[in-house]
Amino acid sequence: MVISVDTGNKQIKTEHFAFQSGLNEMEIMPPKMDTKVLEYKGKFYTPSNRRIAYMKDKTFDERYYILTLMGVARELEDRLNRGIYRPVPNRPVGVELLVGLPPADFSGLYEKFENYFRRDEEPVSFRYGGREYLICYRDVVSYIQAYAAAVMYSKDMKLRQLAKVLIVDIGGFTLDYLLLRYGEPDTEIFDSLEKGVIPLYNEIRNRVRKQLDILLEDSDIDLVIGEKNSLLSAEIKDLIRSVVYEYVVNTLGIFREIGIDFNSITTIFVGGGSMLLAEVIKEVWIRYRGEYHIIYDSLANAKGYKKLYLADRAS
Repeated sequence: MVISVDTGNKQIKTEHFAFQSGLNEMEIMPPKMDTKVLEYKGKFYTPSNRRIAYMKDKTFDERYYILTLMGVARELEDRLNRGIYRPVPNRPVGVELLVGLPPADFSGLYEKFENYFRRDEEPVSFRYGGREYLICYRDVVSYIQAYAAAVMYSKDMKLRQLAKVLIVDIGGFTLDYLLLRYGEPDTEIFDSLEKGVIPLYNEIRNRVRKQLDILLEDSDIDLVIGEKNSLLSAEIKDLIRSVVYEYVVNTLGIFREIGIDFNSITTIFVGGGSMLLAEVIKEVWIRYRGEYHIIYDSLANAKGYKKLYLADRAS
């Protein structure tokens, strides 16, 4: 059974689900609640809106292992409910786990990241939503984030027919980019910058606190950027929008400094941050003449991992 889990700094994404990259750990079963509880090795876990601080190496502790297991559990439950998976007591189901890493970290971390999940290849036993599960990671394969998202939509966007395409993935903590030439990655032009939406949110909170003495949460900022109903004053909203506009201007300006000209290339934005900032990107893009697109699918990386894996197996 193939299951993809995209372990982002802001969110964990699978083919069908997304949840915050945060974790509550408890020694005893929590009171009855709507949130599904994961029980693993005698401890109980639930997702938390308080995300984990940025970790370049996610194998540092067990938290991303547990978050990934939550993603696997959600996919198994979904397939069980849809009748396409039926567990057999005491017999582990084999799982091909697909994960991803930023372009700049891939070559240095992919083996360590894959081994982080393989462990001793022993069956993994856990309970989720009151059901018992037994799985075995038959294979763990890493892919390059951003590239996987582009591959998912490469046919629709005819990427293999374009001489140069820049993929920009605005994620939680990092902004990843890589250049494609006729659909294939350029092995020299790629990087991961600490310019994702989490640093943006930190800057917004600092500005609002210093100038207006107001403490904000991520959810407050999301409402304003997404132009949804918010109880914040017009003054706070204007300050948030000005910081966001400044962020997009400065972020796009970085590419000129590193020798990438939007006027002579097709640019494709992917990732949750790109979707969140779509209207601001549109406003700022007026100063450029190049073509750009935004992929409105926050699960694109996870879906792309599976597409790449199945293509490799078929070849």
